[in-house]
Amino acid sequence: MLYVYLSKFMTPLIENKHVTFAQVFKLCEKAIIPAEHGHLILKAIIGNLKESMGVSFVKTRWQESGLEFKQWMNEDQVPKWLEDNKLEYLVKDIPCEESKVTLSPTEVESKLLQLMNADETCECVRGWIQDNVGASRDEEWVTRALMAAVCSHALLGGEGARRLSRDRMHKYAPLLHELAARSELDCLLAVQRLVHRMEHPQGLTLDIFQYLHEQYIISVEGFILWETSEKEPEGKAVMLKALTSFFTNIREADNEDTCSEE
Repeated sequence: MLYVYLSKFMTPLIENKHVTFAQVFKLCEKAIIPAEHGHLILKAIIGNLKESMGVSFVKTRWQESGLEFKQWMNEDQVPKWLEDNKLEYLVKDIPCEESKVTLSPTEVESKLLQLMNADETCECVRGWIQDNVGASRDEEWVTRALMAAVCSHALLGGEGARRLSRDRMHKYAPLLHELAARSELDCLLAVQRLVHRMEHPQGLTLDIFQYLHEQYIISVEGFILWETSEKEPEGKAVMLKALTSFFTNIREADNEDTCSEE
């Protein structure tokens, strides 16, 4: 039980990149491993990480450490230990069963934001979604959760003085393009919900919409679809007022492009 408690303390630190498997190993190599208990604490940590973050996250963290299992236990124990604990995926390319969603949309958004705040890569975020959302990954609510998480991650400053970090948006722009390809309307509805939830910080709506337009993430047609949609009106009137000049400008630019083509 001691190692179960220790693992519950260490797991969040690994999740948030405060410590690595390599640093945990250094803590364990003077007493726990010589007492032949290394495999116990490692099993507990990996189990907790898999439960909270998924297979892809665990595998990435383990590979980054450069450690080998024989450093934690006798080498002849390793194959059976991996098999008994169903951890072969850490050393082989074994497809994992698709997860049945047990997290709420709010929890999924929170986990995605946690990954981004820990400066994880787009690939890591995709892996987490695959492991923890599985067959539901293309559903509307997942698109919205990921869009909201990226935008939340990109916000700097305290309440009432929020501003958009384009550098942070750029880091996860590949994900935004993938989301827009699924549903531009759902992406903009996610932004609408987020801005409304934050009580419409001054200038934020325009900053986000301009970024999505300038980076060719959302098309003119996509913006107009959101503007004219009657879906989820809550908070929309305030946003439309802040976006008056934005919609005027994109319509004028679109008309000019049409005329030049003719």
